[in-house]
Amino acid sequence: MNISDKNQTLWLFFIMQCFPVLTAGVVISFGGSSVLGAPLLLEKGSHIPSVTVIGKGGEAISLDTLRGRVTLISVVPQLNTPVCDEQTHRFSEGNGGLDQMMTFVTLSTNTYEDQQTFATEANIHNMTFLSDAPSFHFGTSSGLLLKQLGILHRAVLVLDYRGIIRYVEMLPMGQLPDFDHALQVSRSLLANVS
Repeated sequence: MNISDKNQTLWLFFIMQCFPVLTAGVVISFGGSSVLGAPLLLEKGSHIPSVTVIGKGGEAISLDTLRGRVTLISVVPQLNTPVCDEQTHRFSEGNGGLDQMMTFVTLSTNTYEDQQTFATEANIHNMTFLSDAPSFHFGTSSGLLLKQLGILHRAVLVLDYRGIIRYVEMLPMGQLPDFDHALQVSRSLLANVS
């Protein structure tokens, strides 16, 4: 990819983040190939990839540690952009108390330090923030990595207590997820655990 292609890609990403209504149905492609560059490997009924990401204190954490509780993973391309911020706030503030019974995770390629600054400034204390940077293990193993941009594609996953994916929603970059449906699936999984 030459410099002008990269600048064009970054400009397109910026427009999609700032003007989600205009770009809600946009599918990004480069030269006829998918921007994902790899097949989506997240399917209902499969385990979350057993990879390492960066967690609290900048420590490496295996996604296997999410087992044992129902978990909603909100995958956002980049915090501090309008759609990603709204997605994060809505899962934090609009979960109807589910955060007391399950785990909510925001996963992005922001550095751990940037995530902690965001969480502090946004007053979000009921979510776990995990970074896929700089290794992109999760993005690569899931097919969600947008290599050209160094970010993850927007998605929502709900895992049961065994780490098995029970809900997957892939979204156009400028579109918010179906919050109600993701939370409804989470509630039903919690009811089955009780």
